[in-house]
Amino acid sequence: AEYMGYVEVFPAAPGDLDAAMQSEQRTRAGTVVRMRGLPYHATSHDIRAFFVGLDIDLENVTIQTGPDGRPTGEAFVDFKDGAQADQAMQRHRQLMGSRYIELFRTAEVEETPTVGRFAAANGPIFPVPAGAGIAGTPYVVRLRGLPFACTELELADHFMPTCRIAPQGIHLVYNHVNRPSGDGFIELADLESGQNALRKHRSMMGHRYVEVFESSPIEMLGAMNGDPSAMGAMSARRQATADLGLAAQGALSSIDSISAALAGATSGMSQESLAAWAALMQQQSAG
Repeated sequence: AEYMGYVEVFPAAPGDLDAAMQSEQRTRAGTVVRMRGLPYHATSHDIRAFFVGLDIDLENVTIQTGPDGRPTGEAFVDFKDGAQADQAMQRHRQLMGSRYIELFRTAEVEETPTVGRFAAANGPIFPVPAGAGIAGTPYVVRLRGLPFACTELELADHFMPTCRIAPQGIHLVYNHVNRPSGDGFIELADLESGQNALRKHRSMMGHRYVEVFESSPIEMLGAMNGDPSAMGAMSARRQATADLGLAAQGALSSIDSISAALAGATSGMSQESLAAWAALMQQQSAG
């Protein structure tokens, strides 16, 4: 049986569709690929070997390190053109040593390490709240490396009492055969709980250490709907928000919430389907 997931549908304005499509087009047209899950001893040469057959200059490989100087398990590779980046993405979830590597298209090389930022002296920093997830909160973390037999109750015990978990805010991700993938998401009730959850990065559950990453409602909803490309959607959301140029925080929260839901709902749709969706929205608006 194929796991289909679920789709949430929200009302949207015509301009939100254009913003979401333009953001997706910019990301797909870019030349930068983000890698996650690297062995901590991986070098630039190992990364070039992973992409054997593609033309990579070592100076275009950026391995992320935290404030302590240690690798975070992430890297960025800037390919010569979009076609090379497209070929690179075909190696999503292939192995480097004993670890599978996740690949995401992104608009640019991020200057601040994803994991290292959370361990900074001032504590973990979430982005400005932008939309809400299933439990109505923007504070979401992604878990990687969970024991396959892990239950929601065990996750709650692992993160409490320092983290206030939103009601029904624990979500395990299943693969296409409806088996646990080892990934999960937790929606936190407030910023402090989100920061405390990120401090659990690489903490042990049983005999496995669990990686904890800052996430977003877009990434969570996409992953739960079986879309692996949604794992890199947070960078696209930030780019779309910047392009909209919203001056008021209240307007930002409202519009970005709609964009988040729309991006998740339209992910993977053809141009014809998107055009039909836009036409339907215009008809309803006119009615």
